[in-house]
Amino acid sequence: MAALELEAGVEQRDPPAPGGDLRHDLDEFADLDSCVRKHAVSDPVLADVIDALGYDTLLRDACRTLQALKAKDAKLCGPIAASPLRQRCETQVAVLAGEPALCPRLTGVMTGAREPVCLARASRDERLCAAAQAGERETCRALVVGRSSECGGDRTCVRQVERFRSLLEKPASHAPFPARLHVELTGELGNSEHFDGRFELDEVAAAGVIARSSGDKVRLLIGTPRSALWPSWESPRATPQLFLAIAVPTKAPRAPAPRGDDPGKSLTRDAGPGFLLGPSDLTLDLLIPKVGLLSGNLASDRRVVTETVTAAVGSPLRLTLTVKVNDATRVFRVKVDVESFVRDGVEGQTTSEKAP
Repeated sequence: MAALELEAGVEQRDPPAPGGDLRHDLDEFADLDSCVRKHAVSDPVLADVIDALGYDTLLRDACRTLQALKAKDAKLCGPIAASPLRQRCETQVAVLAGEPALCPRLTGVMTGAREPVCLARASRDERLCAAAQAGERETCRALVVGRSSECGGDRTCVRQVERFRSLLEKPASHAPFPARLHVELTGELGNSEHFDGRFELDEVAAAGVIARSSGDKVRLLIGTPRSALWPSWESPRATPQLFLAIAVPTKAPRAPAPRGDDPGKSLTRDAGPGFLLGPSDLTLDLLIPKVGLLSGNLASDRRVVTETVTAAVGSPLRLTLTVKVNDATRVFRVKVDVESFVRDGVEGQTTSEKAP
């Protein structure tokens, strides 16, 4: 492979670093100062690089990771100066301790939710890798099951598998979580033109749901918030996209069943009466290729039918959402059926879930 890359003019990468045995490094760790002395940089070329970066505590921060791992205490990662190294330290502590609650938390729209690859590794559950970004799912699974042959040629993945091999037990096998997300739409597009559509987004359900307990409600986040990564609905390569944030009351009066003359009866007849949702209880972004990007900001007739919902990790989730969405001169009625599970339970609510 190296010869082929050289012939093709591909820039050669550095030789792979040895994986080593993390258990041995932890057994040898006594304190920070002795660790720094033991691993002191003796190569002047590398010393030049460290000088150029201005990272005078690089070696000490590397040893802080060993200190935190040996103590299984993520708080010891706090003094690490570089945020990527600090987050790596926190992740490795969570993985080694098998404590998903120690995983680093995301910022932005998903503030409070735990980083999905760390969550899968710390939970010893490869099913949770479905929540990772598409390019990380293969290596996530390889790290969870501890098989370097599944790393897909990723050298960092191979090294991490080797490094943790003697410390992590073989994970148990897991039956697949239920994963179904079905969307139905009916709408008038103007000039007597009607639109009927349905599509499946089971991969969204397979990634699980983030549940946040807040007072007498549980807020459920389903899918990935709308961002610049979403394609334009006019793009020929666009595919359906969905993001939902629904606040489900734990105790609330049930909404009346739809009247016989209700235009949305066909979408709700299988759903039962359900709960009425207020404007702040629902965030909806739905991209329909060649039709438009629908938003819940102008929604009405918001109704959800669900069984008991909790923020307990691993608990099942089944719900049916029906909503009327106005989009300029067009009116759409949307029905979303979800069967999934809670992948991450987050206490409290620290920010709005509305996408920017």
